[in-house]
Amino acid sequence: MKIARSRIIGGAVLVGALALWAATAMRPTDQAPLRMGFQVCNSPAENRRRFTPLVAYLERELGRKIEAVHLDTSEFLDTAHQHYDLYHVNSLIYVNLKAAGAAEVMAGELQGDGGPNTRGLIIARKDSGIQTLQDLKGKRLMFGPMLSPGGYLTQYYAMMKAGLDPERDLGIYSFPPGAWKHEKVVYAVQYGAADAGAARYDDLDIMAKDFKIDPRDFVVLHTSPWVPWCTVAVSPKLPADLRNRFEKALLRLKPGVTADVGNERLDVLRWGEINGFAAAREADYDLVREMAREVRLPPYE
Repeated sequence: MKIARSRIIGGAVLVGALALWAATAMRPTDQAPLRMGFQVCNSPAENRRRFTPLVAYLERELGRKIEAVHLDTSEFLDTAHQHYDLYHVNSLIYVNLKAAGAAEVMAGELQGDGGPNTRGLIIARKDSGIQTLQDLKGKRLMFGPMLSPGGYLTQYYAMMKAGLDPERDLGIYSFPPGAWKHEKVVYAVQYGAADAGAARYDDLDIMAKDFKIDPRDFVVLHTSPWVPWCTVAVSPKLPADLRNRFEKALLRLKPGVTADVGNERLDVLRWGEINGFAAAREADYDLVREMAREVRLPPYE
């Protein structure tokens, strides 16, 4: 009986030790935190709200603390911000990071009908009389952020391919100041501050769902091809085992998966306003590179 009892106690101790080891292995360790650079989409506050649950999920899955750094788009062109372990940026910024030897593509973020892709629209008010790209000659056009694939790059490229020189043929073009630039473009067109605007393919629908505009008030002059959108990338210096675990954590992230943030348990994808992640290839970014070369945007300026 004593031998049997000691075996039972010994087994229980072993099971308990293994459970403790497993739990500890899944918690962030005392190693230096990984740093993840997030490109600000609309505002820093919105970025933190959306992506803090994702960071908490990745910390749990990787067993490492992650320091999230939220930056304006152009800051990623500065070498001071090209040394992070992980990145969440748009496709044009990724092309720049790749050219600098600072990042390798991992996955594309899935959103809306485009999945991992986006495309740009050129819009005008339906009652403006503007119906084609050629009608933009002499008109005022407002772009979105200059380093945005869906708010500048695809639209500028489209005008060049249509034989228009935005530098000479437009009356003037401008960029909205401050945060929420994509919405400001649509409002500028709606209220007459611009004759036409460069919008992402889903801007009108998103704003309509929030009862901010009526999409029937607008006409679409041009729709670009699909190009990659929000991209998750890693430093080439990241150890292979950590890179593989990071990729697996992204690709198995499904609706309903939660992470603890403070005293709350939050749905990671729902808070991130995304549908998940899909594996991406370097060749997916060739069209972005072609457009950037034609428009002479970084890294081809």
